[in-house]
Amino acid sequence: MTNEQLNESKKASALCAFLGEQVNFNGATYETESGAEYEVLTDSEATEKAKEYILDSLWAFNADFILRHSANYETLTNDEYDSALDALKQAQERGAESLNGLVRCLIQDMDDFIADAICEDGLGHFIAFYDGAEIELDGGLFAYRVN
Repeated sequence: MTNEQLNESKKASALCAFLGEQVNFNGATYETESGAEYEVLTDSEATEKAKEYILDSLWAFNADFILRHSANYETLTNDEYDSALDALKQAQERGAESLNGLVRCLIQDMDDFIADAICEDGLGHFIAFYDGAEIELDGGLFAYRVN
């Protein structure tokens, strides 16, 4: 058995123990007998997956959150802030995904932005698209329901 197979077996066992039902690994997720699908990740895997999602969806973040992470945010007057906030919201409505590059340019410290996003919303918000929940399993593993 390879290390990868051993790792997948450990993840499947931990999820089975938590759910009380068998799961099958389908190459990306673990599917239960009832049809639910989960990703099972270590903390570092979950953090990396959330980071990728955040970087791909910068445009969708709350405009205030984006502005608070922009360069010279603290120098804006109230009127300048309100104007910037309105402009960013309008751009988000019109540009959607195409705005991702611009938002990336606005963010002063991407590592800080990512850490704050995870701290505020939790890893489950960025991985568990079914319910946003993070389930702590035995062995330092976490499950995220994706379907």
